Amino acid sequence: MNLKSFLKSGVIVTFLLTSVVPTTFAEESTSIQITNYEQSPINYDATVQFTDPQLAGTAKPTTQGGVSTQGVIREEYSHSYYNFGSAKITDYNLDKRTADTFLISVARGQTVTLGKTVTVSGSIEFNTSVSTEIKKVISLGFDLKANGSYSDSFSSSTTFTGPSESSSKLHRDFYGAIGYDKYTVKLKKYDVYKVYNGNAYMRDETYSAGDITVSSVDRPKKISYSKDF
Repeated sequence: MNLKSFLKSGVIVTFLLTSVVPTTFAEESTSIQITNYEQSPINYDATVQFTDPQLAGTAKPTTQGGVSTQGVIREEYSHSYYNFGSAKITDYNLDKRTADTFLISVARGQTVTLGKTVTVSGSIEFNTSVSTEIKKVISLGFDLKANGSYSDSFSSSTTFTGPSESSSKLHRDFYGAIGYDKYTVKLKKYDVYKVYNGNAYMRDETYSAGDITVSSVDRPKKISYSKDF
């Protein structure tokens, strides 16, 4: 039975979760077994600079005392930036996979190495409409490429174990894929103004522009799964 036929057969699916990278897989399987791999830590220093079209060309009103011998002290809008504030996982192991890729088939009683490097690729998914800048800073915060793409590999030295000698199953097929966890992400927005004394530049002044919450962000991750036949 090929994978497509199996997935249509209605077999009950169970999940086997682990937080570390295994080198050998379980000896006995009666259903699909899914293994998770440790993900990269979140990069809370991720920052993306951009120009806010609503602020471009604007200036802050001159405050009392905002006049010197050189002229009016004024603040002109320069740019804005998003900073990755926090991320909270709201759902593990979503019921979807992409990039299903056959890895190896292992006979009963055997343990073998993969013998080649296999890469699986996917991308971050947003369930609400977001700007290019928000997508970029969240992607960088999750240690993805700026465009949201992600890839990870199974090394050639990874070992896989088939069904036990006493099993009625003849072989175990292993697959790599991209799985997803769902997050809520909070970003911080800052607006930067250039301060001038007359025509002389003095400094940059940064103002907090509040938080932005982005719900239902699906972060991609490498997984593997197996089925005995």
